[in-house]
Amino acid sequence: MGSVYLIHFDKPYKHAKHYLGYVKGGREAVFKRYERHKLGIGSVLMKVVTEAGIGSSLSRIWYDKDQAFERKLKARGKLDICPICISIRKEKEKKDQRIIRNRKLFWGIGIPISVFLLMYFLSQVL
Repeated sequence: MGSVYLIHFDKPYKHAKHYLGYVKGGREAVFKRYERHKLGIGSVLMKVVTEAGIGSSLSRIWYDKDQAFERKLKARGKLDICPICISIRKEKEKKDQRIIRNRKLFWGIGIPISVFLLMYFLSQVL
């Protein structure tokens, strides 16, 4: 058995936002592999990400798993398992909800400012 780990990129490299890997061993093996990845050794994707100057974080580790588990996660396609991405998305959703709520409170019925200004201008001209 080994460990499956997820690396989150600070910014996307082309389409890639994450790297999912497998290593035999436990905690020490994962951290050792991650250090090698940060040096650009091992995976081609991690090498080009490192060469592009993109930072990364070890965002999640699953212990006592096999390569079949890694392949199962990769087969899912878009990874919705990254704690960093989940927290960023939740913060953005909170911010969006605050903006919508504030706009509705400010404008009463929630009409966009551009429509309000147009209506005001037309009421003054006509």
